[in-house]
Amino acid sequence: MLKTVKNNVKRKKKGFTLIELIIVLAIMAILAAIAIPGFNSIRESSRKKADQQSCETIKRAVMILVADGTVKSTGEFTLTNGSSIDYGTGFTAAGEKDAINGALSEVNEPSASDGDEYTVNITSAGVSVKTETDGVVATF
Repeated sequence: MLKTVKNNVKRKKKGFTLIELIIVLAIMAILAAIAIPGFNSIRESSRKKADQQSCETIKRAVMILVADGTVKSTGEFTLTNGSSIDYGTGFTAAGEKDAINGALSEVNEPSASDGDEYTVNITSAGVSVKTETDGVVATF
């Protein structure tokens, strides 16, 4: 009889109780509630930094075209969706549009939530690139 009771006690200690499982799930839910908002802000921050790097890449590429004389016009053009360029009425010299298209063909589209285009302005003073992120226009 004692052996049977001892065997039953030994068998009952296998596994977790329902309360233990609920406590573990509650702890996991609390950790997730803390971690997810932090992850979203880190992801948005990385998108903004990627846009800044794209602006710097565009600026360097256009500055090279201006420095070697391929682009002689001044004016403004808009780069949307990574590769679609709206020149407006500027850049009519032969080969300028083709050179700009070639130099900027691999540029990624803005990845921040509000940005959808890069605006490039070429003046006698230099080249500036701006994009809108979170309602704020950033110029590089």
